[in-house]
Amino acid sequence: MEGIIVKGRWLPQDEDAGRFHVIQSGDTLFEIARERYGDASFVRLIEAANPGVNARALKIGDRLILPEKPKPQEAGVAPTPPQTKVYVVQKNDTLIGIARRFYGDAVMYRKIYEANRDVLPSLNATLYVGQSLRLPEPR
Repeated sequence: MEGIIVKGRWLPQDEDAGRFHVIQSGDTLFEIARERYGDASFVRLIEAANPGVNARALKIGDRLILPEKPKPQEAGVAPTPPQTKVYVVQKNDTLIGIARRFYGDAVMYRKIYEANRDVLPSLNATLYVGQSLRLPEPR
């Protein structure tokens, strides 16, 4: 089966068509989200599809995976999602350190991981400076 490898992931040929963006000079994830999806808030969707991409250090020529835009929910009242804060990873951050800082309890690192499974492949995943993580309400 034909395909390509992007950021260490094998993508079959049929998944390749129109689903990438090649970084150009001056590109930002916010501008790419605004152009591709019509709304800069879709930057999280791009980050989730490209784990390990540093939003502050995009490299010209790199290819980003651009997933399909989520479909709007069916008519009716949508449930209110629980409030979450977003934390931008700093140098030397770990899930345990973030949990201690924001919750006063290192064990909460598991809650942070669960809230970010779409961007963290495992509990001991490497965090990247500039990466956005959702911090759930403590329960």
